[in-house]
Amino acid sequence: MLLLAPDLRARVLELEAVGGAELMAERTLRAVAYAGSWAEQRIARATGSEGCSVHSHLLSRL
Repeated sequence: MLLLAPDLRARVLELEAVGGAELMAERTLRAVAYAGSWAEQRIARATGSEGCSVHSHLLSRL
C-alpha cells in the first residue's frame, strides 16, 4: 500500500467488503504498485494491469 500513488491508495481504502469477502487482494495491486512512478501506476490501473481480465475487472473498481 505504501508504494501506491496517494489517490489510488485512497480509492483502495474506500472499498468495502461484500459478504465478508474483500473485493481486492494485495496480489491484484502488485502489478500497479510496482509499475514505477505514480503516473505509471495510474496508466497501469487504467489499462487493467497487463490485460488480465480478472485484474482489469478488479482494478476498474479503483
